[in-house]
Amino acid sequence: MATTDETAADTHYWHFRLNKWKTLFWLLALVILTFVTALAKFGFGEYGKFEQRAKLSEVFVLSSEARKSIAQQLENDAHSNIPANTADLIPTGVITYKTVANDGTLVVFSQQTGTLIVSRPQVGADGKIEWTCWGGSAYGNKALPSACRLPEPRKPESYNK
Repeated sequence: MATTDETAADTHYWHFRLNKWKTLFWLLALVILTFVTALAKFGFGEYGKFEQRAKLSEVFVLSSEARKSIAQQLENDAHSNIPANTADLIPTGVITYKTVANDGTLVVFSQQTGTLIVSRPQVGADGKIEWTCWGGSAYGNKALPSACRLPEPRKPESYNK
């Protein structure tokens, strides 16, 4: 039969072992909680930006059929007037407003995404069509397709000091 001192020492040993596992459990729970919080703060925020850019790219892609038709007309005759009904090639739904100017400039607006995209064809010396694009978005400049983003303004060197 164990003495009282041995029983107390044995109880203390198991108490210490259980506390160690409890501490390890709570430490692991804290690490997991920190990871989930960081994922929610950074990961899901980036997903939201991806979703915005996908919606804006949809506006750009939906107008591609009209851009292709304009390019074909300008390749045949660089000085021709582009008919206004070319804008009818752009499906409605996401796109609220669409128009084509005589020179082939295409203006597309989506109320759903708050985006205005202006695409303008330029006929090069070799007859190749190049598009310049600019626009604005309720989501900001970074959400626009890369072809339509304005360059970021550069800070003066004195800002970096």
